[in-house]
Amino acid sequence: MKSIVYLVFSYLLYSLNLLYPQLAFLVNLFIPLFFVLFFYDSDNTLSDKKKFLIFMISFFILSIYSYKVAINIFLMAGIPAISIYFRYIKNKIKLEPVIFAPLPAFIVTVFILLFVGEIRESFYKYILGNLDIVINSLKNIPNSEVNINPEQLIKRKEEFASIILYIIPAVSYVYISFMTLIAKRAILFKLGRFSEVFRVPFHMVWLLILGGFTFLSDRLEIKAISYNTFIIFTYLFFIQGSNLISIILTRKKLIWLRVIILILLLIHPYIIIAIAFIGLFDNWFNFASVAEDDQKN
Repeated sequence: MKSIVYLVFSYLLYSLNLLYPQLAFLVNLFIPLFFVLFFYDSDNTLSDKKKFLIFMISFFILSIYSYKVAINIFLMAGIPAISIYFRYIKNKIKLEPVIFAPLPAFIVTVFILLFVGEIRESFYKYILGNLDIVINSLKNIPNSEVNINPEQLIKRKEEFASIILYIIPAVSYVYISFMTLIAKRAILFKLGRFSEVFRVPFHMVWLLILGGFTFLSDRLEIKAISYNTFIIFTYLFFIQGSNLISIILTRKKLIWLRVIILILLLIHPYIIIAIAFIGLFDNWFNFASVAEDDQKN
């Protein structure tokens, strides 16, 4: 019974989108966790087959209300939860959920932007409307207090709107990946596994290199590949770098430095890039093992 409550509660969390979208943006980060808890409940005597049957029936009932909502929840929370379940509870797959669980949503988003013109245009108009709000707000701020020139923003408004439109796939990837990361860490804590190292597979660096070359194109549609590539890999290597720093600080018993680093991240967001570079170079130098060897010596 408790597992069914987790399933229902996850749907209730998602329903906040209708009432408080800004609050739901943060609260929905925990939806995959409740889906995972539905599958993993040590007090539950239901078999895996019954759990998945209940899982699919719930989505069928939801699709009767709105198939778009059902698909969105499945991509956003269902797939991450299933991947975490089979990766860490059943130990049947080796794929890292934080990296691969957001891919279906990423592919669907790319498909919509390329082939569903009606939705693409509605996104574009929505972005333009928000840029107009930003421009009007900037006009009321003295030039000495802001480094953005509203007149330049007005001239390039359509260009900025197009760029924002074409990075939606990367934004959706990062958002769902971060949701998956929260659920993964929570379930590992529940399983008593605290020190797992997050690493981006080395061969994925070639995707970063190939995607980066598209920045040389004159066409925005092709150049957008590099934008999406840089956003996704900056995020992934930032997670790897921050995880690495956390491990080293724990081994060196300098946990208090975490607070300082967190404060610096809030004050200087460019530190995210520096930490991402640490994560990138970790693929070659394996800093965690070096720190472990130093500790042994």
